[in-house]
Amino acid sequence: MEYDISQVSRLFGMTPSGLRYYEQIGLIAPQYTQSGRRKYSIKDLSGLMFLRYMRSLGISMEETREFFHYDNERNVDETGRFMLDKVKEAQEKAEYVLRSDYAQKFYNGNQHGIKHSFRLDTIALLPVPLPPLAEQKRIVARLEEILPLCERLK
Repeated sequence: MEYDISQVSRLFGMTPSGLRYYEQIGLIAPQYTQSGRRKYSIKDLSGLMFLRYMRSLGISMEETREFFHYDNERNVDETGRFMLDKVKEAQEKAEYVLRSDYAQKFYNGNQHGIKHSFRLDTIALLPVPLPPLAEQKRIVARLEEILPLCERLK
């Protein structure tokens, strides 16, 4: 199945110009019809989901470009180490934010007498960007393949 730029932009909540920018800098490479219209494959959508996931982890655009550019030259161990490092950095940032005075005040809002904890009914308000469920399952499956290799490196 193939999708046009307007379908993909709606699907990902992006503007068509954002998709064109990703294409311009070499992060995605849709095919073109004979009339010059972009057509995106499932493989393109998967790459775009992974790209958005990387960006949600706080990975810079430059690092993202470098990752996609050199991905074919990396072996599984290098890719696994890179992604595990980035996930660890994202976790450390999240912990820092969660421990901040602002977060504590925000999430403890109406709670009286208990400090330095989060209320379960407000934790759901925490903005945590996650890829779609199918992509999460694919990432978990891939990590399950990579983690034993990482253990061997230790």
